[in-house]
Amino acid sequence: MKKQYAVYLVLASFVIIALAAVAGSGRNASDLPSPPAIGTIIDDFKLPDADGAEHSLKSLTGKNGAV
Repeated sequence: MKKQYAVYLVLASFVIIALAAVAGSGRNASDLPSPPAIGTIIDDFKLPDADGAEHSLKSLTGKNGAV
């Protein structure tokens, strides 16, 4: 009985934490920008990798590129 009570207590705690995280995010679906249409060319951007080196979208295009 004690083990079952502990399992229910842990599950209830996870549900409460998840609800608090969603409610506290402060974002609505209407606040998010709409994604670009499929096939639309997007602007070039740069992002760092795990080592801190920056990679741009333009650097990934080409013959052996991922895009």
